Amino acid sequence: VEGMTVLKFALCYGFRNLQNIVRKIKMGKCEYHFVEVMACPS
Repeated sequence: VEGMTVLKFALCYGFRNLQNIVRKIKMGKCEYHFVEVMACPS
């Protein structure tokens, strides 16, 4: 769809970042449709 956001993706690594994403999901304030969680930054 031209000019519109269809899906939003996030890449998450590090325990602190994971906690923040999970907190937002539980509060219903997460804007992402898909979150990839990685064990390392690369």
